[in-house]
Amino acid sequence: MPQRLRPPSRTDTITFPVFGSSWWGSHEDGTSIVAFCGGGGSARTGVHNKIVVRINASEELEISTEFEVCIAVQVYQNPMTKSIWLMGAVGNKICRYDLPNCSTQSNLELDEKWGGCNCLNVNVMADRMVIGCENNAVALYSIASDDDHSSGGKDLFQLLWSLPTAHEKAVCAVNFAPRCDLVVSSAKDGTAKVWNAADGAALSTLTCDVQDPKVPPPKRKPQVLVRGCAFGDLDGKVLYTIASPRRGKAYLARWIQQPNRVYQCQERMEISPCPISSMSLSSDGGLMALGGVDGTITLMDMQSWKKLKSFPEVHDLPVTCIAARPFALPLRGEEDGVMMHAISASADSQLAMLTLQRRAPKKKNAKGGGGGSDINLTNIFFILMWAGSIFWTMYRIVLETIELCEDELEAMALGSIQQCFLHTVLWAPSNRPGILVPPH
Repeated sequence: MPQRLRPPSRTDTITFPVFGSSWWGSHEDGTSIVAFCGGGGSARTGVHNKIVVRINASEELEISTEFEVCIAVQVYQNPMTKSIWLMGAVGNKICRYDLPNCSTQSNLELDEKWGGCNCLNVNVMADRMVIGCENNAVALYSIASDDDHSSGGKDLFQLLWSLPTAHEKAVCAVNFAPRCDLVVSSAKDGTAKVWNAADGAALSTLTCDVQDPKVPPPKRKPQVLVRGCAFGDLDGKVLYTIASPRRGKAYLARWIQQPNRVYQCQERMEISPCPISSMSLSSDGGLMALGGVDGTITLMDMQSWKKLKSFPEVHDLPVTCIAARPFALPLRGEEDGVMMHAISASADSQLAMLTLQRRAPKKKNAKGGGGGSDINLTNIFFILMWAGSIFWTMYRIVLETIELCEDELEAMALGSIQQCFLHTVLWAPSNRPGILVPPH
């Protein structure tokens, strides 16, 4: 059974197992779009195959994928036309839908020899797409301009290059470098490979290590699964990989590009005691979200290279997909003051909304709404200042009483002590010089 999340984090029950997710946000107006996809096979079985799109955490749209399951999705915006699109890997084809209408704009049939698409990524200019396939292939397509409808969308995609044997096993993740012609792919063969996006030339092979330095190496070398890869900066000089054997610890590695464009592992850390099944890096490169096969979610601060928080056993099945918050700025739909930092899903039909905040901000009472007002930090400050001034005044009075009424206190004469306290410490009698007539 998954562990219950402490609010304001929460889990939402959905009607189908989820296999892919994407989270896009706008820097301009804070628009937030979350998409997740999945299903249970043939629609004739009664299990719906669909893509769900949530806009600003309120409006929810559905796209039926009929008899085929969507494995991977990405929401993206064309920076020139400002159009928002959703790309989905549905069966043996790639489908593009326009948002928020959710109508199919174009379908791309893939080579059947590739075995279907496992992952996809569209670059920041929205004019190229790279895919990774089950049968080891990596392929890159150009995407025509949004306003080019001369052929009804049939020629929207154009194959630029394909590598049927890019890896020795199934490809798990693909990613573009934002500002340069670099593409990275990772697979179940224990490697991540960097390609020239212009012609598909191989530039560097990153062999990931999962050997625990604290124990001797095993007699039989385990199969290494590199479930995730992503560039950590705009120019492709930093690269992250997450690798693990089928059983055992998972390791997060940071690779740095050398002058010859070969990547060298700078540092590696154990991130989980069990394999990681999904990975997502925020668009600003500051936050990484990782999902484990035990249902645990881990959030990483990539600048300090430290774990922020772990949410143990959020799901009761392996995490199939996870999406990190796009950036740290506020997003629409967060009017309650709670900023979600990751969204994870699994085949357990649970969607987890995870935040680093310990509690939701208290809501202010409406004017004239009755009831007491919340005690905030300002009120506490003034209460402490008032109590301190009272204490200081009483302290000074006690000191003056001891000093001015010393003889009366030693004699323990209560009447004399009272007269001294009233007429000497607190106030002076009217016949004392300088009271009625100021002294000259």
